[in-house]
Amino acid sequence: MATLRALARIFAFVVCAVSVTCRLDFTARFANNSQGSAKTKLRQLLAAVFLTVTLFSAVLRVQAGSTFAEYEGRLITAVEITFEGSPADPAAVAEFLSIIKVLPNTQFSAVAIRDSLQALFDSERVANARVEVLESGSSPTGSARGPLRLRFVIQRQVQIGDVRLTDSRYRHTDF
Repeated sequence: MATLRALARIFAFVVCAVSVTCRLDFTARFANNSQGSAKTKLRQLLAAVFLTVTLFSAVLRVQAGSTFAEYEGRLITAVEITFEGSPADPAAVAEFLSIIKVLPNTQFSAVAIRDSLQALFDSERVANARVEVLESGSSPTGSARGPLRLRFVIQRQVQIGDVRLTDSRYRHTDF
């Protein structure tokens, strides 16, 4: 919320600065009776509108983003593992599920999510990982704070599994 307030203050300051600048520039040009003042004013007005729309969309993006605070304490009904950039592998899914510290039928905790991501990276089998939170539906009491599903999206680290030399000059006992 503090970020939103800061962006709103920046937005208000920029709008005020642009409007004052345009007004002063227009007054100076009007006093000089220059012929290009209408085009210049139009350009400045379009620049101010563009800047206003850009800053407003940034503020909306900040508002649309979610934080873990809204999920804290809610029931986790399922934990899924999906792979990004590699095919599904049930054995790897089972291994990664054993590494993460978040379990189904427990309460959501940002600390547990962070610990789970750290454990994945500590395994040195993960190049990148993120957690997606999915709403499972409404709660049994009908409130908007229903249960959650977690999806860990993992990009696996490339690993070399087996190295074999096929040069006939060497035998396996030479190594």
